[in-house]
Amino acid sequence: AEEILDLKAQIKKAKDPDLVAELKHRVMAFENRIRAVEARQRTRDIETQHKQKEKELIRTGQKAKPYYLKPSEIKKLAETERLESMGKKARDKSMKRKQKREKSKESSQMPRVRRE
Repeated sequence: AEEILDLKAQIKKAKDPDLVAELKHRVMAFENRIRAVEARQRTRDIETQHKQKEKELIRTGQKAKPYYLKPSEIKKLAETERLESMGKKARDKSMKRKQKREKSKESSQMPRVRRE
């Protein structure tokens, strides 16, 4: 976090456009790395919570065999958790972007004659 703040301060001081572009690229890389670490941590937390629940159910005798989550289910749970952690405006904005991406994918797969 300190490195990002230092880079942003350097961006403000810098006059050379090439240097500014390089520094902005570094800031974005740092932020993306932090975001990726948080996403991995979120999925790890979901897996560990589920495993603890399953172990508890087995120990109490309510279940005979554990159920392990599939990667797609883990991804869905992580996505819902991410959306819940957002504010309403940010959530709406991300949903609009997702819908726009899906619409463009559908239109690119459709024959040119039927596209609108």
